[in-house]
Amino acid sequence: MEKVDLIYKINGDFEDGLDVFQLAPVLLSLGQLISESQRTIFPNSQRLAVNVRPFKQASFDIQLILHPMSNLQQILEIIRTPNGRDIKELLQYIGLIIPPATAAAGCGISLIKLIKWLKGKPKQIEKTNSTELKYTHNDGNSIVVKPQVHALYQNVSIQQTIYNGIAKPFENEKVENIECSILNDGNTTEKIEKDIVEPCRNYAQGDIPSAEEPIQHTNARKLWVHPKRISCEGESNTWSFRIAGSEDILRVTNIRDAAFLENVKSNRYRLSHTDKLNVEILESQIIQGHKETLLCEIVKVIEYVKSDEQTSIDFAKGEEK
Repeated sequence: MEKVDLIYKINGDFEDGLDVFQLAPVLLSLGQLISESQRTIFPNSQRLAVNVRPFKQASFDIQLILHPMSNLQQILEIIRTPNGRDIKELLQYIGLIIPPATAAAGCGISLIKLIKWLKGKPKQIEKTNSTELKYTHNDGNSIVVKPQVHALYQNVSIQQTIYNGIAKPFENEKVENIECSILNDGNTTEKIEKDIVEPCRNYAQGDIPSAEEPIQHTNARKLWVHPKRISCEGESNTWSFRIAGSEDILRVTNIRDAAFLENVKSNRYRLSHTDKLNVEILESQIIQGHKETLLCEIVKVIEYVKSDEQTSIDFAKGEEK
């Protein structure tokens, strides 16, 4: 059974130590980050057990032990993997350690370095002719990353975990930097600075762009509908309808029929929830990677049937017409 010891060291001036309630979520998130990364890159390997213990012998026997030294050294003991080399490669892909001097060619840019370089999110991701992927920054510059790092970047669980595991310690103003290394191997030491905080926060928010080509399925049909939510100013993207004969709601992302919209805007059509419209709709289901989008457009309003219940009111006289 292979074992790799990762030293996780928070550097700073902690005369009274660091609050355990600040430290515990960090170590928990870091463990989740490592475990999820292993599942992503080595899905067929045995699962890692991530245990936390003091760097030196202490009298505490709990899962998370706060080391009494001011530099707050902690060790993450990673166990149960068929190959210790895989563990080191995993840590390199995440960016917790750098490749040793004897490593062949290294493993390219890490997840943490990619997030820092992008300042969070890329403008575009493209597949290259090889297995690598090209990430383009908003300023137009590009960088090539390995598929393992791409897989980590695209993982939603990692997106939700990495801020607490990597950037959250810097919310404490006394934290200067974080050092990670393999025990007794100074050549693997990686240092994480405060400038990772904002890129990490940006990465953790919103959708992640996909390198996959979008797949689109379309379906055209005709329906009778009743107005539910309308735009009296003739906007094309704020409508919803109730499908006639049911309680189902049709949420429309766009109306292409310019003549219909103009009739509504000019008040020639005074729509009521009891009116009926026979519409030709086009539904498009777009799948790109893990992202799914459903668009519904009204191509044409074929017929408009005004309800007999409609009445007009002369507000000046307070009478119905």
